[in-house]
Amino acid sequence: MAKSKHEYKALTHNNQKLGTEIRVLNFGPSVDPDVCVLESSKTHPDDESCDVESRCYNDNLESVFKTLRLRLEWLKKQDPETIVEMAIGELKIALRFSRVMWFRISVNGSVPTYPSAKLISLLRDMLGLLRIADVAVHFPVETRKKAERYSKHLSDLCVVRASVSYGRFINADYAASYVVKRRYQTPKQKLAVTRKYLLHDGLAVKANCQGDRLAVICPFEGYVAKHNCKIGQVPWQHKCTACKACSDDSKQIIFLDT
Repeated sequence: MAKSKHEYKALTHNNQKLGTEIRVLNFGPSVDPDVCVLESSKTHPDDESCDVESRCYNDNLESVFKTLRLRLEWLKKQDPETIVEMAIGELKIALRFSRVMWFRISVNGSVPTYPSAKLISLLRDMLGLLRIADVAVHFPVETRKKAERYSKHLSDLCVVRASVSYGRFINADYAASYVVKRRYQTPKQKLAVTRKYLLHDGLAVKANCQGDRLAVICPFEGYVAKHNCKIGQVPWQHKCTACKACSDDSKQIIFLDT
């Protein structure tokens, strides 16, 4: 039997970290050389390559969970414009009949490195719907160059946040995030990271960042690290639907790879 044109929906709506009243838009698998600007696949001399292979904490999950991998591979085969068009239709229904508190772009596959004019127009339509509905958005990309490329067209509707290395993070005068590696470390190494970053119950620290930006540790990952618990045991008030710091241009975000 022939499969339908759209085998999957564009948006997912449940995630143990983000919560249940959310929507997620992915464009394919993580660490995709067709999307991420890897040093080995640079085609433009002014590209800023990323070391996302060493910082991505979803890549390994995709190799473990077959259903997730198949879905992401299907998304990769679609034009990004088609995916966003689908997402807009699904979002209109969700906003009418459901409660949406948080919207995340690219938990897995990132947006194209070089967006078309049509894609930008569609993203503006989608983000406009979210702005009218007062839904906060987390829009991360792998490099500052890529963040600038999208921010130029979308900064009035959302914060496009660059995921960067520690050296770039502490000197960033733009919205940035930094991933602290904990996964696959020994218990002693994990404890050292926990002691270094989780000094206060408020899970917020003043880092050596440029300007007046406050560096905030992701409350979800901070709770997992501090209490050494499973992700399913994290209280609602530590999830993205309650925090929303990633959508705030005045904050820099520290993620603890749990």
